[in-house]
Amino acid sequence: MRPDGTWQVGELPAVHEPTLRWLKQHLVFEDEGAFVVDGPRRVPVQVDGPAFEVVELRIDEAAGTARARLDDGSEEELEDDSLGMDESSGRFECHVRAGRARAAFSRGAHQALLEHAEDEDGRFFLLVGSRRLSIRV
Repeated sequence: MRPDGTWQVGELPAVHEPTLRWLKQHLVFEDEGAFVVDGPRRVPVQVDGPAFEVVELRIDEAAGTARARLDDGSEEELEDDSLGMDESSGRFECHVRAGRARAAFSRGAHQALLEHAEDEDGRFFLLVGSRRLSIRV
């Protein structure tokens, strides 16, 4: 996986959406590194950027939760300090998979984050009902 979050196999870019979804659904992060796991087969993967994309940011103000729907079909609840901005790309990202991976925000998720963000003395927060999740910049 490249620093910009795009995938490649050997020297070839991986752009086939069903294949990318399958790879991401089978991507696991362990102490030894990242692997694509299919049954007993484990293929090591070099992860140099965000492994996933946040395709939708769901904010439930009543419950005080923010959830990121990822491009592999899974959802993860966002916690304080899981949000930030990548300095090189300028894109918002969040930590996923117990903090072992990153997910870059799509344009729509980015817009949803901005609609619920506030600035307080140069520090930024995502407003989630009565909670405020800090955003690293």
